Amino acid sequence: MRIDVAENMIQTRLDSGSDMPILIAEDDADTREKLAALLAKHRYHVIQAADGREALNYLQAGLKHGMPMPALLITDLNMPNLDGMQLIAEMARTEALAVLPIIEASGTSVASLHMGGLTAPMRRCLPGGPMDKRRGRTGGVVGSFVEPIRGEKEKEFLAVVAQHATRTRAR
Repeated sequence: MRIDVAENMIQTRLDSGSDMPILIAEDDADTREKLAALLAKHRYHVIQAADGREALNYLQAGLKHGMPMPALLITDLNMPNLDGMQLIAEMARTEALAVLPIIEASGTSVASLHMGGLTAPMRRCLPGGPMDKRRGRTGGVVGSFVEPIRGEKEKEFLAVVAQHATRTRAR
């Protein structure tokens, strides 16, 4: 997504009066819509991004315009343009984005990614990880879920969302 499109998303958020939405970065449109519908059913405001690049552009446009950051990012791990792990790494480079809590929700088993060594090194460097000695940090990966999210997993997912995004509830 281009920056001007991200800025239009920011303006839409301003016009709607919604504050601190949950940002979903998911390349599969059906999965993204299902997650958005689940969250909307529980009265959360949702912003959707089709991949990590679009999500990062949205976040950077928000910073540029002095907007509050979303309360939570839910990201797929395997996406074109900028995957979830690259998105998390890019966010960690900017203080204002590094504090954002993140939920990994992917069709790929997070455990298999850990076994491949793809996310374990990243987690150590994330805000709040073992290598982050700064106090009061709230960002970083706070939950990992394999899609589809339904049944008991849905309850667990919503509990993690509620814990980290209570300020996003619609009035």
